[in-house]
Amino acid sequence: MLPLLVFGLLASSFVFNINHSEYFTYSKSYDFGNDAYFFHYLPMVDTFYYLGERYIEVDLQKQLAYIITPHSVDTIKISSGNPYLHKGIETPRGFFVVQNKAPIQISRQFENTEMINWVGFNGNIGFHALKKTGYYAHLGRRPSSHGCVRVSNEDGSKLFQFVRIGTPVIVYKKKPIRKVAFIKLSEINFDTDLVISEINPSYVRYFNKRINLLLDGKLIARNSPRIVLNPLVKIKSFASIRVDTEEVSVPPQKTSLFLIKKQNPVLLSTDYKPKVIYWDTCAMN
Repeated sequence: MLPLLVFGLLASSFVFNINHSEYFTYSKSYDFGNDAYFFHYLPMVDTFYYLGERYIEVDLQKQLAYIITPHSVDTIKISSGNPYLHKGIETPRGFFVVQNKAPIQISRQFENTEMINWVGFNGNIGFHALKKTGYYAHLGRRPSSHGCVRVSNEDGSKLFQFVRIGTPVIVYKKKPIRKVAFIKLSEINFDTDLVISEINPSYVRYFNKRINLLLDGKLIARNSPRIVLNPLVKIKSFASIRVDTEEVSVPPQKTSLFLIKKQNPVLLSTDYKPKVIYWDTCAMN
């Protein structure tokens, strides 16, 4: 037991020194003989790998949106949908893509209001600015729209130039359990990865089933393939693709054992996947 204790302390020290301790909610190691160890690490979320160069996250709780590229994150203040207004709804949560954009879009539903730098991502829900600036007082503070995501005229112009048709948009209120990560074409394994150009209702059901598996601790054990989205991905479904949950936390994911030889420690770190310390060679199943 003493060697195992020393091993555990060294592993913990190694993780702390490289400033990855925020990823490790807890860890356990078990001695199965023949130097075999098994580790659990949290948190984990389901990941959509994206071949494009940009995407947007919308945090309804903080009333902020994030314009994300592989090298930068730009924060803009928003004001989302207020369900307590007449004809108002909360901005729907989920995974979407930009469907259309226009310098000016007219809202027939709301007295022919001119929506400046319109970027639609969920039917009649989208980002836009308004000619009058009275709503600026709500930006970054509270919901004030009838369902869309309002931004300032300056940020609306920036957003309009930034996005393309097919740009992913993630809208969440709780801590998201589905994320987007960038991937290069050379990093795709076409034998094992699921590469998607059009999201139909069958894919939506499958994506939501993955969330259920994640919440049941079975996403890895089911050998779920990696999801890769093309840059001009389209969504042809009215069903919502879940990105957050009312659950308090994601449980540990059941996996097969890691058979390990004690050599120099290496941190196996991939986007939003379990963080595993392993020695020499191991199979991640």
